[in-house]
Amino acid sequence: MCQKYSSDVQRGVNQLANALNGYIAPIVEAILKEKGDVYKFAGDAVLGLWPFENNSIDHQREQAKRVISCALYMKKSFCNYMTPIGTILNIKSAIALGSYSIIFLRGTTPACSKILDEYEIKMQSSIRNVNFPSQTTKLANSTNYISKTGLNQETIENCKTNLINYYVCYGSAVVSVRNAEHQCKSQDVIVDMATWLLLDSDS
Repeated sequence: MCQKYSSDVQRGVNQLANALNGYIAPIVEAILKEKGDVYKFAGDAVLGLWPFENNSIDHQREQAKRVISCALYMKKSFCNYMTPIGTILNIKSAIALGSYSIIFLRGTTPACSKILDEYEIKMQSSIRNVNFPSQTTKLANSTNYISKTGLNQETIENCKTNLINYYVCYGSAVVSVRNAEHQCKSQDVIVDMATWLLLDSDS
């Protein structure tokens, strides 16, 4: 699909984005409707999470049924989806049960990191030359550094405040769903053994 859209240099990127958004948006809505959370997008893949509110088997089983119901709905609704350029899109779903953790990290862009590193080094170097640095001295040092480098105070402050959020999800559930996804073929709905046993215990 990317190759077909790339042939139109002027509009290809926007057309590709619109086609994917038109396909993925209702998938996201289906996940949210079934009380799931969308964790991230990875290319044309969507990772959804359905956290357990408690550890009771009945609750876990109901959550598993909700996830499978969502997957079956998406298979029915979003397979054989025709894009404006005639490419057919299909969906496959991998479902896994297990624990997971999410770690949130914060950082800056490489350009901002360089600016802030140089700024802090210059500031610390200037302050060490003063026995009792006051706010006035710090402000003067800051002004001198900015005037020498050609930067402005707004750039420095933006680099301090415009931090980037990173997050990582890991755990047995993530590993299991990735393994299940590798077993999937187009239009498949596949569940891992833990989910299967949980549902089977209800019969």
